[in-house]
Amino acid sequence: LSDFIGALRATPTMAQERALIAKEALAIRTSLKEADLSLDQRYHAIAKLVLLQMMGHSGHYGQVEGMKLAASSRLADKRLGYYAATQLLDQWQPTLTLLTNSLQHDLASGEAQLQAQALVCLSVLASPELALELADEVARLISSHHLMSKK
Repeated sequence: LSDFIGALRATPTMAQERALIAKEALAIRTSLKEADLSLDQRYHAIAKLVLLQMMGHSGHYGQVEGMKLAASSRLADKRLGYYAATQLLDQWQPTLTLLTNSLQHDLASGEAQLQAQALVCLSVLASPELALELADEVARLISSHHLMSKK
C-alpha cells in the first residue's frame, strides 16, 4: 500500500495518475478473482481498494471480499473488513445481508474491541431490517457493565 501511495505521489501529470490507478484497479480486480487468494493478499487488495474508493473511484467489485475480511477471526482483518463495508456499501445494497451474521457474532462476543468495530459498522450501515435483526444484541450491550460498549 505504501508503495502504491508513493507511486501516486510521484506521478507528475493527471494522465499518468489515472493510468496508474487504472492499472492498479485491474490488478486488484484480477487478484480478487483468484480462487487461492490468501488472507494477507486479500487484506492488501482490499486496503488498496478502499483507498481507491476514498479517492472517488468505484470499488463495488470488492464488496464481498471485504465482507469476507469482516468474517475473519483476526482483529486487523475484521477492522479493515468492517471499514471496507462502510466505504463500499450503503444500507440499500442487497449484499449487506451477507454481513449480518458477522455483525451478530461480533456483537455477541465478549471482546470489547470486536463489539466496538461491529457497532461502528452497524451505525453507518443500519437499514431498518438490519436494525430490527440486531436490536436485541445492541440492547444487551447498552445494558451491560462494559464501559467501552456503552460509549
